[in-house]
Amino acid sequence: MPRLVLLLLAPAAALAACGSGGGERARWADEANARCGELERELGAVDPPREVEEPEELAAFVAATAAAVDIWLGRMRELEPPEEDVAQVERMLDHYGDAVQKTEQAAEAVAAGDEDRYRQLVEAAERSSARGDKIALELGADTCPTRFRARS
Repeated sequence: MPRLVLLLLAPAAALAACGSGGGERARWADEANARCGELERELGAVDPPREVEEPEELAAFVAATAAAVDIWLGRMRELEPPEEDVAQVERMLDHYGDAVQKTEQAAEAVAAGDEDRYRQLVEAAERSSARGDKIALELGADTCPTRFRARS
């Protein structure tokens, strides 16, 4: 279960983008960090399953978490990163969007009792999320990952 929670929280890692460039990047980072706080509060309101062995509860948790992250992605896409970072931010968000899509499919698989498909989708989501994380780190995203690691 902790691995799944980390996967579902991983998209939040993209939020910091605290490069040393100042100006536009600092403004973007401040706005992104505000959205990070919003996502953190929203994810905190999602009730984890009492019993991991209960497919319906796990599916509901996974789906609710994916929905919160998907809303966050929309909010992140509203931000205007510095011109030199636009392509990287888009690629990062696309990877995280793919992770959300795979996570939603994983929720459907676990609800249907297809444990093998669930595991495959979680692994695929982890790969997409890791790609987004790599880009986030290239952008200097180091504040939010620390906050979310401490929470999980």
